[in-house]
Amino acid sequence: MLPGSRDLDDVAFADTCAVVEADGEILAFITAYYAEGTLPTGGNSFTDESSPAAERDWTAADLLDPANAPPDVCPAGLTPLDCALTLQRPTIAVVVMGRSDALQDTDVNQFGGQYTQIVETILTANVIPVLTTIPGDPAEVEPYNEVILRIAEAYDIPLVNVWRIVNEAGPTAINPDLTLTSPPTPDDFSGSEWRSYGAANRKILVLRTLYQVLDRVQQ
Repeated sequence: MLPGSRDLDDVAFADTCAVVEADGEILAFITAYYAEGTLPTGGNSFTDESSPAAERDWTAADLLDPANAPPDVCPAGLTPLDCALTLQRPTIAVVVMGRSDALQDTDVNQFGGQYTQIVETILTANVIPVLTTIPGDPAEVEPYNEVILRIAEAYDIPLVNVWRIVNEAGPTAINPDLTLTSPPTPDDFSGSEWRSYGAANRKILVLRTLYQVLDRVQQ
């Protein structure tokens, strides 16, 4: 995912993820499907420790700044985004972006231009971008989410409404810095406790979206 929010690291190894949802078999399948194999940079599709884009607190501008690309793995002049796409060669990129922009009160028009550049860069690399909305107080995040929604519609690409599912989960789902809370055992979805935690809800929603994207691509 972009940037490296580590949102799916807990399901990086498929045999640790227990799900008893109605679509549990589908969730187990998609987890195993994307966890299979090893990326050129190490790990699998759910791990991002080695990704040049793996910085949790980056703004959209940071992801596009060549100065932020690690020189030990990235050719000179590449942005962290370009470098990650080149090294990891994904088929799908889940874009988790905007939290830091909202916290830093980035100009919305500036954010829109940079977010558009991120999406176009991913598309140019023949990768499918999956966009995600930003959870949090609407007064703080709504302008940025409106930008993300418009871009998803303009480019006809998948959108995961993280804001909605986290809002429905209640106040225990999100921290003051707009990061999401995790249950004591992050990779266990076998009970109902996980439903009050934001990160767990996002994981399930993203996995469902990944299945839908894969199903559409294979038709």
